[in-house]
Amino acid sequence: YGGRLDQLYSIMMIVLQKRFKPLISKIKFISKNNVIEYFLPGEYTIDNIDKMEYLSYILMSKVKALTLRDVKYELTRKDFDQPLALISNEFLNNQATLIFEKGIIAAIQSRDYKA
Repeated sequence: YGGRLDQLYSIMMIVLQKRFKPLISKIKFISKNNVIEYFLPGEYTIDNIDKMEYLSYILMSKVKALTLRDVKYELTRKDFDQPLALISNEFLNNQATLIFEKGIIAAIQSRDYKA
């Protein structure tokens, strides 16, 4: 991501541009320690990428009926009225379930930086 916070934020926000909406499910950003994927409403199974320790959900907009399963911190049909970062969750097994009815969510799999 270039190491600059302004560049990272620009990348994260790109999916909010209407011209990219048809591509949201295909956009993926990959670095050594992070993988970012975007999701539109629906039900998804997220596979744990090898050596990624954490799973964070960044709510890019209002989100309705968010359910997180098969993770350390689960939720059931929770509504959020504004963007929010639900960070540092963890897979219980090799897959997690993401379900929601409205909004855009970025799922970030990450690991701590090791020099």
